[in-house]
Order: sequence, then structure tokens, then C-alpha cells
Amino acid sequence: MKALLASISILFAFISGGNAIECEVCSDRASMDCSGELVTCDQTVKSCQTAITDLTFEGLDPIYNVFKNCSDVGAKDILYRAAGKESSYQQRVEVCQTNGCNKGPLQFPPKNTTLNGVKCPTCVVDGKLSCEATEVLECVGEMTNCLYIAATFRNTATRKIYRPLMDK
Repeated sequence: MKALLASISILFAFISGGNAIECEVCSDRASMDCSGELVTCDQTVKSCQTAITDLTFEGLDPIYNVFKNCSDVGAKDILYRAAGKESSYQQRVEVCQTNGCNKGPLQFPPKNTTLNGVKCPTCVVDGKLSCEATEVLECVGEMTNCLYIAATFRNTATRKIYRPLMDK
């Protein structure tokens, strides 16, 4: 009887001690999917994640990114969208808790294009960090906040400065 209990105790020690999650690890700055090795995460990590982004400027090719890895403690699923007069940005993060669960592509859900009544003042200028809003951007779907952003974006084809965005 003691030998049976000892065997069961050793079995449980093996089971509880070897349950590190395995996640696909890769990144790509030119697409929304990548493939890499399955990596055994640190014992404290209990989930994997995939993050994708899509940044689009009118007249230019979209800029995509994907990142797959063991996730940080407390990581959550995220869907974030922002849109401006000549640009849009979206990010999605998905967290999962089984071995290899972040293999394969992640996609954005369809955009809700229904006007929601929120209106944001907007302007876009080239070469300056401020401008007077001369137009109004009508928000759609779950985008219900106006943002004020002053930044310089560089691309090999053009350089523009963008202003207020609507966001979710």
C-alpha cells in the first residue's frame, strides 16, 4: 500500500512539474502571419499570444506586422481601431492557453461602417506639428472618441503629419 501511494505521489510530481506551455515564436514586419518554432515557455507563463497590426495611409501600401510569442502575465484579448481622414490603424491581440494554440493566422473582424453620431474635427498638414481643423470626420461603429495626435510619419515614398483620429 505504501509503495502504491509513493508511486502515485511521484506521478503527480511529474505531472505538476512539467506543464510548461509551448508557443509558436516568430515575427514579420511585412505580413499578418508568420511561422516559427514551438518554444517551451517559462514555467510562470500560462498562455501564448498573437498580435497583428495594420497601418494604412491613403495612396501607400499598408504596413503590416505580426508577433507570436509566450504572453506576458495578465495579457488580454484586444481589438483596437483608429481612423483619420487619410489613415487607419488597427491592432488585434489574441491570447490562448493550450500548447501551440497561436499557430496559424489571426485576422481582423469586419469593420462596422455604420455612422454613430460622433464627429471629430480633423486636419492633416505636411511639415508642421499643428493645424486648424477645417473638416469633421464622422465616426463609425464602436469608434466613439476623438484623439489629437501630432507626429511625423516617414515612409520612403512620402512624409506626412496626421491629426485627430477617431478611435475605439
